[in-house]
Amino acid sequence: MKNYNKIIKKIVMIGLILLLIVTSFASSFTEISNSIFIETVTDDVDWWPMFRHDLNHSGFSTSLAPNTNRIILSALGLYHPNLVITDNRLYKGINCYTTGLNPIWSNPTHTKTLSTPAVNDGRLYVGSYLNSQFYCLDSETGEILWQTLIGDTYRSSPAVFEDMVYVGTETNKLYCLNRQNGEVLWNFTTGDAIRSSPAIAEGKVYFGSRDDNVYSLNVYTGQEIWRYTTNGDVDSSPAIYDNRVYVGGGNRLYCLNAENGNYLGSNWIGYLGYSSPAIAYGNVYVASYRTSGFGRVYCFNAETGQQIWSYGTDYDLISSVIVADGKAYFTGIGGDWNSWHSELICVNAFSGGDEIWYYLIHSNWNLWGVDYSATPVIADNKLYACFEEGQWDGSYRHYIKCFQDNYPPETPHVPIGPCDGIVGVEYTFSSYSTDLNGDDLFYWFDWGDGTNTSWLGPYTSAEIVYANHNWILDGNYSIRVKAKDSESFESDWSEPSSINISGNANTSISIEMIPDDPPVIVNPGETFTYTGILANNLDELQITDVWIMLDVPGYGMFGPICGLNNVYLPRGTTLTFAPVTQYVPTYAIPGLYRYIAFCGEYSQNPDNWQVIDSAEFTFTVTSGTADNGTGFFDVSRIGGWYCKGWT
Repeated sequence: MKNYNKIIKKIVMIGLILLLIVTSFASSFTEISNSIFIETVTDDVDWWPMFRHDLNHSGFSTSLAPNTNRIILSALGLYHPNLVITDNRLYKGINCYTTGLNPIWSNPTHTKTLSTPAVNDGRLYVGSYLNSQFYCLDSETGEILWQTLIGDTYRSSPAVFEDMVYVGTETNKLYCLNRQNGEVLWNFTTGDAIRSSPAIAEGKVYFGSRDDNVYSLNVYTGQEIWRYTTNGDVDSSPAIYDNRVYVGGGNRLYCLNAENGNYLGSNWIGYLGYSSPAIAYGNVYVASYRTSGFGRVYCFNAETGQQIWSYGTDYDLISSVIVADGKAYFTGIGGDWNSWHSELICVNAFSGGDEIWYYLIHSNWNLWGVDYSATPVIADNKLYACFEEGQWDGSYRHYIKCFQDNYPPETPHVPIGPCDGIVGVEYTFSSYSTDLNGDDLFYWFDWGDGTNTSWLGPYTSAEIVYANHNWILDGNYSIRVKAKDSESFESDWSEPSSINISGNANTSISIEMIPDDPPVIVNPGETFTYTGILANNLDELQITDVWIMLDVPGYGMFGPICGLNNVYLPRGTTLTFAPVTQYVPTYAIPGLYRYIAFCGEYSQNPDNWQVIDSAEFTFTVTSGTADNGTGFFDVSRIGGWYCKGWT
């Protein structure tokens, strides 16, 4: 018998690249120690569920963000400038859409709001500026769960913390409500309307008032901890970072000690209006409504207050800056009585002077082109923005537009197939890739012998693709695969797998396995079946062993899980085993498995295996409980696999 060395390759799963950005800054403020600000682009979706993204009002997302003004979705929508997006749903005021911009439910309150809703734990919280009610809705259905009369909330957006929700009103009060039933837990009165949105950090709630003050209150009791008087209305909402409060008041951006409200520094930037600062990469980003005639965006070092860059526009800037993926985004409006227009602008977050792209909306005479306070949001590699387009008849059309770059598909999984074969026999290999844009994919297999499949497809993202090939000459061949999307953006080539082809089809024994229902997708505790074929290709009696191995995701080779010893094969005999039933343990690790059958001479030491032939296919376990809820799989429970039918 001819001895073949078995090459077992561990499968490397392809994931999104983790981007780690680390930036450090020196401090000139004696009250606050130096710090290092670290942000990471993660595999998980970083949703934007509330005003300014989070309770600290960072205005920053770890998501990838568009490098071009490529629009992938556009839809008409009801008027409301500010968006949130979470759990694959987009909320525009008191209206709910899919992330594909298809309406789900619409404004059951029949009122209007200009503030940004907050979505938390299956509930949407939002205030009205018409009927003084504050609402809690079921975020899935739009059903009103409760409402509380507190006064109009013109611009102040709610913040949800633990079992409480906070919001400011035109009646000069900041309210703390029980988020379960709307009961007023406490309220705090200032000297004027509160259009600033509360930020929360370290047991304190921070907000501004039109009485020129910034306030810090105990988050549980509403007791005042400190207040600081600025040089004008504080309609801007504070951002909290590194024990500092950054907030606009009048025509200055202030930096205050978060513990005691002490003044640490300020910069004159012109009138801010409702623009609120963003914090990212150790910097503070803020838009001035109008500085020396037009709006300007500033970037300051968060530690020292030193200006890093500024970006001048031909527009009035009332929206806030948002930051993601090394870029800053903001909107502006401008023009004259003959032609109003608006622009969504993207600049380099580190240099600022480098405009990356813009999107221009023209409007008709004396009509705005953008919802005047609309701030875009970013999640799941997409940017969503609201636009208002004026018509000649004096009416308006309100749009939601979604921007996203086209990304090439991920590098495909290493092709999975047999390691050994015979000239002229057709063998099957499989692979898959994922596409960040969700595009359909096409695949090109290179068989290593000068031939290929050309483009196969289309297939949905992450769908397993199968391709067949036979080799006409003996040798060792490398198989690789690449993918392209519907816009012809191509991935890199996959890592190669190899197959050793024997030049004589009648010198040994061959083994095959044919799944009954490919592709095989199985739940823990279930079974799948296949047909096993063992053939003697010689004109003489042969004896062989058969053993089955698993390549377990995240673990490696495991087994044998079943097999036969000393199978007698008379000359020219083919044995068929059907059906062979494979049981999957209830605690099986989820993922893609290789199921591999060998024939030859088995030994407990894999180095001593004498493999004549092998066959394999893949199957997917959809879910599993082997982690016991910990997120780490218990290798000691990897057993429990058995099959029957190889008899």
